[in-house]
Amino acid sequence: MRLNLTKSYKLLIAGVLALAIVSCSEDPTPTPAPAEAPTQAPVEEPFEPLSVVASIYPMQYFAERVGGDRVNVVQLVPPGAEGHTFELTASDLVRIGEADVIAMNGLELEPWLERALESLGNDLSGIVVEAADAEAALEFEDHEAEEGEDHDEDEPGEGEDHDEGDEAEQEEDDHGDEADEDEGEDHGGVDEDQDKEHEGEDADAAEEEDEDHADEEEDHGDEEEGDDHGHGELDPHFWLDPLRAITQAERIADALIEADPAGADVYRANLASLSGDLRALHAEFETGLSSCVHEEFVTSHAAYGYLALAYGLEQVSVSGLSPGFDPSPQRLAGIADRINDLGLEAVLVEPVLSGSNEQVLADETGAGIYMIHPMDGITQNELDEFGDYFGLMRDNLNSLRAAMGCS
Repeated sequence: MRLNLTKSYKLLIAGVLALAIVSCSEDPTPTPAPAEAPTQAPVEEPFEPLSVVASIYPMQYFAERVGGDRVNVVQLVPPGAEGHTFELTASDLVRIGEADVIAMNGLELEPWLERALESLGNDLSGIVVEAADAEAALEFEDHEAEEGEDHDEDEPGEGEDHDEGDEAEQEEDDHGDEADEDEGEDHGGVDEDQDKEHEGEDADAAEEEDEDHADEEEDHGDEEEGDDHGHGELDPHFWLDPLRAITQAERIADALIEADPAGADVYRANLASLSGDLRALHAEFETGLSSCVHEEFVTSHAAYGYLALAYGLEQVSVSGLSPGFDPSPQRLAGIADRINDLGLEAVLVEPVLSGSNEQVLADETGAGIYMIHPMDGITQNELDEFGDYFGLMRDNLNSLRAAMGCS
């Protein structure tokens, strides 16, 4: 009997457990908690880089520094070419016409680009920015040329020779008149109408000769205007003064912002970085040129007026504002005398030019030759050796220090 009770008790417990299991299985399945959505980084709006055409290397460098990844910059004047006299190709004209921004220096540094912009007319859709500030431009005066002109005017005997020539010419005219009178008397039987006809032909010939002479004078005047004598011309080489270069970078930044407002914050931040670097470069020049034996330096052409003004120096240029101006022997002799009188230690030569005149000066004076970089024309070797605008400017500082005996 006891065995049977135990067995019944076990069966009862098993039944209760079975009911409990069934009861639990009929409960509704609880809803799982929703999973958190993964955090995603903000997606930047897609953009097409601005197409920027830059005339010369400094404009290219400033545009690239300010524009960063938002611009694609093409420089028109290639390495090895000279920026004043460059000639555009047909493909260059296409690039200019399709560009979003055209960055140029201005102040007649790039007449070839000015002509291209005028010829494109309504086909030009991009924003043109002239980075140089015309209101702050320096007027270049070529004192070396003025001294040469004064010297020519003071040559002895020039006025006397001119007077003697005039007297001789007048005497010939008088004899000519007398001969004409005699000829008229001898040919008194010539038809009067024929005389009038000849007089008309002579008058027409004289008028035509006067017109030809006027054309020649006009052409000669144009040639003289093209010659770089340096009177009243505005110096375009702003970028060689680091502080003025900041103004150029600001103007380029304004043009990029106008063309691409969505990138304004990027352009302003990049401009601030570039401006800080340019101010630091200015401080390097101030320190490096603060204690020099000389204040004068001799260069290939007069590209360094703003740099000279910024640091209290004087440039003596072999040619004027344009390096294509060929100096006279008298001018070279005058510069050689000045090098000797001042005791200057070097002549500064631009790698993109031949340097033949500078070599003559060095041979005659015993001065050394150092490189200086105007950057309106630049060679690939310069870029390979010095890297960028700042590397080139620092090499300019080293050359100036050597030429002027700075401690």
